Amino acid sequence: MLPLLFVSAALVAPAAPVVQGPTVEGWIHTQAGKPLAATVGLIPMSNRTVSLALKSVESLGVPSKKKPGFKLPVPKPGLYLLDVRAKGCLPLQIPVLLGEDGLKGLDLMPRPEKPKGEVKPITADAKLLKAEALYAAFKTREEKGRAALKAKEKVDWAADLDALAKELQAETDADAQGILAMGYLNLNSLGAKLSPETAALALDKLPATSPYWAMSPQIMGASYAAAGRNQAYAGFRDAVAKENPDTEVKALAVFYQLAAATREGDMDKMKALYLALTTEYKDTAAAKSAKQLDPTKALVKGVAFPAFAFKDLDGKDVSLETFKGKLVLVDFWATWCAPCVAEMPKMHQVYAKYKAAGFEILSLSLDAKVEDIAPFRADANRPMPWTHVFLGKDSKDPIRQAVNLTTIPRPILVGPDGKIMEGETMRLRGEYLTVSIEKALKALNMQIPAPAVAPEAPKAPAEPAPAK
Repeated sequence: MLPLLFVSAALVAPAAPVVQGPTVEGWIHTQAGKPLAATVGLIPMSNRTVSLALKSVESLGVPSKKKPGFKLPVPKPGLYLLDVRAKGCLPLQIPVLLGEDGLKGLDLMPRPEKPKGEVKPITADAKLLKAEALYAAFKTREEKGRAALKAKEKVDWAADLDALAKELQAETDADAQGILAMGYLNLNSLGAKLSPETAALALDKLPATSPYWAMSPQIMGASYAAAGRNQAYAGFRDAVAKENPDTEVKALAVFYQLAAATREGDMDKMKALYLALTTEYKDTAAAKSAKQLDPTKALVKGVAFPAFAFKDLDGKDVSLETFKGKLVLVDFWATWCAPCVAEMPKMHQVYAKYKAAGFEILSLSLDAKVEDIAPFRADANRPMPWTHVFLGKDSKDPIRQAVNLTTIPRPILVGPDGKIMEGETMRLRGEYLTVSIEKALKALNMQIPAPAVAPEAPKAPAEPAPAK
């Protein structure tokens, strides 16, 4: 994560404005106890993976020749990362749950990049020390898992799952429980197979009102599935949309409500939820992704897929007529898109399994250059032996406009008659792709190859990437 360079406390003019309302205040020291100039900021937890320059709070440092301190205004109660950057020290991020009283009297000692001798704890506050350690472990696992997904490597999470389960069972502090619970459930999105019992225990520590959902709100549905609580998820999602204290989390829950209404074809509900997202939550990440679910342009089941006419990579004409009589997965992707790359094993598996039944794939590349595609497909593990079209990165391409493309991968399942059979992205990714294809083939009375083994419960796919 790239840091925002906040104004250093040592450089702030003495006549700093008085901070009104709740604040976070404290001092930064070296490991030897000497004052240390640093840049300090608050990052809303739900924005921990986006640009700090857009989302962080500017420091109103309080200068002092003896002790360079900091005083940060709390925009509103909620879960934040207290972000500390000092020259010669490792970045420090501590989850802090802030209320109307703020947080005062902090004494922090960032760890040196090149330690000499024993390294002291970052603070004498045991609660903050534990929160920092748990979050650091959470980030390390997440980075390891995403790197493995990108490299198409498997990670053995057994030791992590066992350790987290034991810690969660033994922990008595509610805030530490929240971080541990999110850490356990988040492994599901990184390829781990969770214990239903421990997943259920983690969910018990994370009610709809928990601020800790801001750490990874996109895993809500998959977490309920892992715990065997699918029937309870809709009620939980609706409660999150009403009761969670984090605006971004609430907005995402509303987005999921909108996606569910789209699946059901409930146009009145779709219009009401879309209006809420684009007005009440218009500045959230979920609202920016809601364009693809615009009720006036919704790619819902039964709607004709937009007409197109392309040349494929071999120079042949490609249109909807090309796939007449076939069940086709239209997939917008790019070689630079890590979630797209993560989908490749499953796409190759379903193509090999269902091609004989009349299933096809049309890949539409958003790469910067057409020359990027061939080296990617030269890998023996991802030949992508289906139809390919190069769109490029022109955001004004008619087909991109027609499907309201905002993120990739963006798969859409189109029937033999050119009408959409499944338009919701999350139902066409990961293990859910097999389920949706089989359902469509059965509805079309098209032959389905008999499964060799019973399928496992679907796992949550990687997060989508913004379309460029």
